[in-house]
Amino acid sequence: MASGGPQLVVPVGLQALVVNKVPRGFRQWRYNYLALAAFDSPEPDAGGGQSTTQPRKPGIYLHWELPAALRHGIGNAAVTEITYPKVPGRWLIVRFSGTAARAATGWVVESDCPNQESPTLYLVDQAVLDAWNASGDAIRVAGARSAQKVAQANGGPPVALLGQAFPLAGGWTERAASATFLTAVAPGNVLFAAYEAHCANVFTFYDALAGVPDGDLVSYLVAGWYSDPADDILASAAPADLRWSVAGGEGLAPTASVYQGLALSIPWHPAATTLPPSPLDTLAGKVQAGVGGTTIDAFTALIAGQLGDLASVDLLRAFQYGLLPELEAVNGTNLLATAVHQAAFGSRPGGLQWEIVAAAGDDSQAAGLTPDEAAWLLALNQAQAGLDAAQASLDAHRWALYALWWKWQKGNVESQIVPIDGFDPDAYSRAVTTVLPGLLAADAQAVADRLDQVPQPIVQAGDTRQDSFERGIAKFAADRELDPAKVLKAAAAPR
Repeated sequence: MASGGPQLVVPVGLQALVVNKVPRGFRQWRYNYLALAAFDSPEPDAGGGQSTTQPRKPGIYLHWELPAALRHGIGNAAVTEITYPKVPGRWLIVRFSGTAARAATGWVVESDCPNQESPTLYLVDQAVLDAWNASGDAIRVAGARSAQKVAQANGGPPVALLGQAFPLAGGWTERAASATFLTAVAPGNVLFAAYEAHCANVFTFYDALAGVPDGDLVSYLVAGWYSDPADDILASAAPADLRWSVAGGEGLAPTASVYQGLALSIPWHPAATTLPPSPLDTLAGKVQAGVGGTTIDAFTALIAGQLGDLASVDLLRAFQYGLLPELEAVNGTNLLATAVHQAAFGSRPGGLQWEIVAAAGDDSQAAGLTPDEAAWLLALNQAQAGLDAAQASLDAHRWALYALWWKWQKGNVESQIVPIDGFDPDAYSRAVTTVLPGLLAADAQAVADRLDQVPQPIVQAGDTRQDSFERGIAKFAADRELDPAKVLKAAAAPR
């Protein structure tokens, strides 16, 4: 833990689940990165699939919630990558128990420590493996070797089991302060820190309550810190930057953070034979549901029974679709029905169309064009249509490349077990390695050939995307000597 400077204590939410001997099953959806080796998604299917139903061992399960500032990512200028801050990887857990005389029992959870007994799979990259091997910690060195053996055995990426608790009774010292990598999100999993089943032993702790008698009240203190002070979020940001308000310590600028949560006076009845009342019991007979093709239709279906007549239902639906004035027209009911029908379908962008409008007043007012203006506007729209078509073809071929590559690899894996009728790996190989790369290259060249024929963004510091685009449009029009009383304008083409 860092020392030598002011430290800020940051509150964290702490939840406790008490499990006694009452039989019950728990549905848990765990991420399974081992599925990547078979070209399946590691994400569990909602409602089934990779979910597991199993009894939990009696005891108390703790789960702490990371502050919002640690769960907030920042995108780069092109918004192609989001970076999340590192999170504390050391958590002190102290249980207080006893009625006559209080006793304290403690553990330290090393969230980023490999542990073959943990249920939490984590996709580790080469940088993590190198850090573990260089740490000098026997546990991490063994974890790196295990992850590499898993990768060699199943042909997939390295995967490790993560998160280990060390009892303080046996003594604890820091063993790998700089081998850090954890953030609030895991590879491909934005719910990593938020969902207990995804981060078991990482941001959770299980206490079997050995030696704690029936009827006792237990309380927990959880305190977390960064093993490497350079990772501390306050090393690069002030509390105000994180929307944190600081109480006390006037004039001091904290340079390190400690995270604390409390769960107080939890009753422990391991021999209980009846379930405690559930908050869901109060909802019995009070839950209503509506089903529809869209959220508007589902909400309308939910309320329809309370409204009582069809005219009121139509008014509610028209209000949500923004068609109240049109509903009064002779064909208002048909207009509403058409809107409902169209809302059930998706659409794709149809590209851009260019027009020249009057600069003053309503910018949608058409302007009279000179022959030269009409000629270059026609050429611009033709070039834009060609660019849109080339871009659409490029996008379609990109998707086809990924889809066929996945089918090819998935077929190869499954054919090792049972040959698949009609699966031709040579045909997939030709499509992925020869045919589609040629089509993609032609599409990319077609896009590049047309870019200088249409307005392009001109970026300046502090611009929004719209600012850059409008600046490029203005230059394009000025280069063609458009009358200052007129404006070149882009409009969405039909979808």
